Amino acid sequence: MQRANIWGQFVRQRGKRYQDCRLETFECSSPKQTTALKAVATYAADCVRNLANGNGLLLFGPCGTGKDHLIAGALHRAICCGAMTNVRKSVQFRSGADLFGQLRDGIAAGRKESDVVSPLVAAGLLILSDVCQSGTSLTDFQQQVLYRVIDRRYLHRRPVWLTANVGSRSQLESMLGVAIVDRVREGSTMVPCDWPSFRKTSNVA
Repeated sequence: MQRANIWGQFVRQRGKRYQDCRLETFECSSPKQTTALKAVATYAADCVRNLANGNGLLLFGPCGTGKDHLIAGALHRAICCGAMTNVRKSVQFRSGADLFGQLRDGIAAGRKESDVVSPLVAAGLLILSDVCQSGTSLTDFQQQVLYRVIDRRYLHRRPVWLTANVGSRSQLESMLGVAIVDRVREGSTMVPCDWPSFRKTSNVA
């Protein structure tokens, strides 16, 4: 798959808001933001080895801190340096709401669970955003499905990039389950994104 096609595939899945996101356009106004950007850039600088070895990228912190911007920027950097093409990578992006909504709709329509799960397992790179809403936990069924995806990718050394609206690893384990987090974090670069939201409130007359 050519570089432009890989990026286009991601933008179609993620949305046009992220089509111009680059690491170079991430705005840093605090030391924490600068540290996070450097950590992601360092991962991306060695993305050929990281992707080949199944090393993931895990960003966690409050809502609105630019975690998905950093993920998109890392993907664009990986594409530009040839990491995706060199190892014949395809990318699949899912938000938690999309993933579990597709499962629910598929079951209602009589489709197999594997119709949703198989593309996520087979993709060269899987990006998961906001797998669980802040302050909530996965249901037993959701946790079982996500575990199957993560475990199969873990066994085949296929990387997962994940963003989560939590403040700590313990909160992430509470939301997703220890077994899932343990597999995602092994070999991964973990980046805390602990600063105020970038999103501006609307003016109210």
